[in-house]
Amino acid sequence: MATGGSPYECDKSVYRPLPSIFNMDIMSKLADIRSLKSLSDVADFLGCEPKNLAYSLYFAKNKYKSFEIYKKSGGVRIINAPNEKLKSLQKILAGYLSECLDEIYNTHGGNKISHGFVKGKTIITNASQHRNKNLVFNIDLSDFFNTINFGRVRGFFIKNKYFSMDEKAATVFSQIACHEGRLPQGSPCSPVISNLILNILDIRLASLAFKNSCNYTRYADDLTFSTNRKEFPIDIVKDELGDWVVGNKLHKEITKCGFIINKSKTRLQYKDSRQDVTGLVVNKFVNVPSDYRRLTKSMAHELFRTNEFYIKLPDGESIEGTQNQLNGMLSYIYSTRKITIHKNFDSTIPRDGKGIPILDASDRLYSDFLFYKNFVANDKPIVICEGKTDVVYLKHAIKSRYEKYPNLVEIKKKEKALKIQILGASFLVNHLLDLLTGTTAIKRFVESYATRLSKYKCPPLNNPVIILTDNDDGIKGLIHAINGKYKESEDRDGIYFITSNLYLIRTPLLNDKNSSKIEDFFTKELLARKLDGKTFHPDNDTDNTMHYSKQVFVEKIIKKEYKSIDFSGFDSIINLLEKTIIDHK
Repeated sequence: MATGGSPYECDKSVYRPLPSIFNMDIMSKLADIRSLKSLSDVADFLGCEPKNLAYSLYFAKNKYKSFEIYKKSGGVRIINAPNEKLKSLQKILAGYLSECLDEIYNTHGGNKISHGFVKGKTIITNASQHRNKNLVFNIDLSDFFNTINFGRVRGFFIKNKYFSMDEKAATVFSQIACHEGRLPQGSPCSPVISNLILNILDIRLASLAFKNSCNYTRYADDLTFSTNRKEFPIDIVKDELGDWVVGNKLHKEITKCGFIINKSKTRLQYKDSRQDVTGLVVNKFVNVPSDYRRLTKSMAHELFRTNEFYIKLPDGESIEGTQNQLNGMLSYIYSTRKITIHKNFDSTIPRDGKGIPILDASDRLYSDFLFYKNFVANDKPIVICEGKTDVVYLKHAIKSRYEKYPNLVEIKKKEKALKIQILGASFLVNHLLDLLTGTTAIKRFVESYATRLSKYKCPPLNNPVIILTDNDDGIKGLIHAINGKYKESEDRDGIYFITSNLYLIRTPLLNDKNSSKIEDFFTKELLARKLDGKTFHPDNDTDNTMHYSKQVFVEKIIKKEYKSIDFSGFDSIINLLEKTIIDHK
């Protein structure tokens, strides 16, 4: 499986799963690993030169960078992050080991009891297993990754019946994965190796739970048991001088596997008080704790009032927060509620009789934040298109014409990057901003713009918000609405100023025609391209037996052939974008 080169010499594809490697038959992965006998074999297996692997493991300096992060519970956690060369190897090895774990589960039985670092599983799936229970018991393992030392990792690969590795190859695997004799927190390998080693403990604890009419799950070092019985069986929980502690059988299983229980984090939670699992409340349905939601709300309102907010650290110090941090917090709340409370949001967005998305208080807060982030305090000009295919057209057109428009495109790490933002299509944008679903949504956005701006005390408005629409009959209603709503609006030689930092540009008219749409700016040859005997038609309600849609046009032609497509016809649109940015400055 040698590739004839080092992963270090490849492009950035070494930092993501490689299709040629990861699409192989997973049922052979354990057999492949058992056949490895030497460092050279391991290098071939990972797709690199033996000399490069040996250098990285035995001679390279500064293989890891250490730093501290604050724990929510106080104190700090040491992170040891590998350098990019070692990290690329660890990612490939972690991918292979994940396939082995899947093979063990699928072929030899056993549930994916672990919800941490497992594809398709999250803290939400973990917490859901303990929803609406009479009693919930939480256990934390002390110094989790550091407990798994080099000898233990190497011994696992040699002695485990599924791996049964050659000692030399097992040593190399362990040297790739370990730092200073232990699994480092910060390595891509550590999560999957910890799951492999703890698989036997998971099976034993699940069996113990089943025998005692309890549920059991694990998320990394967090172990949770729950039951609807009036009391936990003494095998799992016992009363010791008025304190609830780990039962003898449970304690024996954990210590037998070489782990230590963090007694300070052992908790028994009753139904009539708040029960939480991996940070989520599980009393009736899975939800984010109310104090976390209140904290996030106060930060958002502070940002809306002053254009800044502060985060209080466990040691009492406060630091200025960033929009990305607050977005992460709001996204966490939204995604949790979307799965556990709103349910079928993935397929249907609930709307009222006027077609407007229905938002509760939590959704409205996130909507207000996204409005602020994208349109009020946006750090670069932003373009809003009518639909999601327009977004793809415009992005590729501007990047294609980067030499002519250096103010809109720059080269970063040999890649073309936009200096402006084009609002991308997503479920979040459709639901919380009600955009990229057509002219009607654009009209609602424009009509409510000034009202929404009034929520922010001192809006920066340093960069323009530019709406790009087709120049057809549908735009007439929008122009009428703008004239009726905003007295200061005016047409500035092809640029329509609406209010504050909001502008409208329409696709220019071509060949003396009285309307135009964005697809008109592709070459006639491209638009005439046939696919499976069908011709392209931009209307959504066209006959799909004769024509293919805009989405097919995007997926099968634009995204695949953008490097060779002639986008020069888009210059007249791009010129209007540049002109609008200059006008706002």
